[in-house]
Amino acid sequence: MPWPSGIILTRHKHLRKSQRKLAFLLPFLNLFFALSFYRNNNLVAAR
Repeated sequence: MPWPSGIILTRHKHLRKSQRKLAFLLPFLNLFFALSFYRNNNLVAAR
């Protein structure tokens, strides 16, 4: 049974919105992970 086009359109719009938010947050997440990884490596190297 095919979906009504309205539901698909609203879903697609919502998906694009969340993807935009993700794309905005991704650099910050990458920076955070890189910093924590770098810090962990420094701790291991110091030991």
